[in-house]
Amino acid sequence: MKALRFLSLMLAFCLLLGGCGGGDQQGETEPDASVSDQSGGYNMQLIFDQTDSFNPFLAESKQNRELCLLLFDPLITLDQNFSPVYKIAESATLGGKTCTIKLKTINFSDGSALTSADVLYSLGLAKESENYKLKLSNVAAGSAVDSKTLVITLEKADPYFINLLDFPIIKSGSDTLKSIDNIPLPPIGCGRYTLNETQNGLVANEGYYGGAMNIKKIGLINAPDAESAEHYISAGAVSVCYDDYSDSSVPRMSGIKKTVPLNNLVYLGINMKNTFLRDKYLRYAISSAINREAITEDGYYGNATPAKGPFNPLWKEAEGFQTLQIQNNNKIAIENLEKIGYNSIDNEGYRLTSSGKRISLSLLVNSDNSARVAVGNAIVKQLAAVGIEVKLKAVPYAEYLSLLKSGSFELYLAEVRLLNNMDLSQLVVSGGSMNFGVSSKEPVSDDLSDNAAPADPDGINLTAASAVSGFYAGKYTLGDVAAAFISEMPIVPLCYRSGVIMFTHKLSAEPICSESDIFSNISDYSFNN
Repeated sequence: MKALRFLSLMLAFCLLLGGCGGGDQQGETEPDASVSDQSGGYNMQLIFDQTDSFNPFLAESKQNRELCLLLFDPLITLDQNFSPVYKIAESATLGGKTCTIKLKTINFSDGSALTSADVLYSLGLAKESENYKLKLSNVAAGSAVDSKTLVITLEKADPYFINLLDFPIIKSGSDTLKSIDNIPLPPIGCGRYTLNETQNGLVANEGYYGGAMNIKKIGLINAPDAESAEHYISAGAVSVCYDDYSDSSVPRMSGIKKTVPLNNLVYLGINMKNTFLRDKYLRYAISSAINREAITEDGYYGNATPAKGPFNPLWKEAEGFQTLQIQNNNKIAIENLEKIGYNSIDNEGYRLTSSGKRISLSLLVNSDNSARVAVGNAIVKQLAAVGIEVKLKAVPYAEYLSLLKSGSFELYLAEVRLLNNMDLSQLVVSGGSMNFGVSSKEPVSDDLSDNAAPADPDGINLTAASAVSGFYAGKYTLGDVAAAFISEMPIVPLCYRSGVIMFTHKLSAEPICSESDIFSNISDYSFNN
């Protein structure tokens, strides 16, 4: 799993294989006696990897990266609707290519004052860290105005850059501290908890600027791999557990399960060089025939939110701009097919070209991901209902990626993890990491073969690529971008996937979770005996 997630990161958060939603009660199991002696008197336990670092810029394991959220606060976090919640930052103001940040009066856990120099030091580490460098790639420089004010200069203007300021802040130079045995020590942060001396438990930071924690101590159980982690979770030894559900399987845990929205767009990719697919009315027909609501329920068991456009439907900034229907509308799909001349149907119900040939397409999916295969099969059936024949081509991930890169596909199913500034560039702008089959310009009509779609009678005024690029140049609005995507339909958005938070039924305060802070309300946690 580590290798898969690392590969996903190197592919620009793209090919993998959102607030808390409704929960459901799980079957209860008795805690495993083999782990009961590890509780150490704590009434809350989390897992960690004893072999991994607690340096947030170096930690590789899922377990330790999550624990770093409790040890190191960022400038901001995001709420369940992907809006900024100010933490260390008192305010952040954007003007062109500059972001001016004013800091709260905060002390690190060792009592020293947090200053602009510490933030700039952390920014430098984050830009070099595999965990954060992608989201900060637009940062050109940073400088301190005074001890409580700093300015970050960007390569290009970004109206939602503030959403990317959720990188951890450490005390300047504390990442180089070592013990008397020359062993690296964890950096000093200003988070809600600190590590105890033996580094097998968390202790509430009594000087925390955000107020006191109800839970004063948290025990840590060493679970360095997926197998051991699943054992402790299943045994009931872990109080709270999060999984991003990337492989569609979640460890079994006694207690309650809730969804955590992610900014992971699942979509149907299109090779717009294909003679059928380059016609926008066929793309419209495909989109209208897809039941997004059914896909979230049947393919992801409710752990997803149907897409209404390219942006996350939970993002408040995009409300009112996105108009895709979440249920299929076969009437509209058929109208679009007939508009371009596909009026004949063969004896199996499939639409025919003017020369009597079927509209037949292949759908490329990653066979290593069971949810992706299930969604692919659902799309095949949904498109067949309007007369579009689609044949599923499920291949292992390495072959899947190779076919995408070579352009050897017609339709493909994929997932992209968008940055929290909602930048869609990687999907449609030339050179984007996920720009497979998308043309930066609408194809020019030429002499089509007899099995091709008729020439598109209506030009597209604004392509998605031009709209996205123009948005960052200040030429177009967010509404223009959403409209251009829906008008051109270079991809067909399906849903935004969710992660899963699981917690013991003894937890009296229901967790409030977001992608950037799965422990948002940990200060309110308490446990019933």
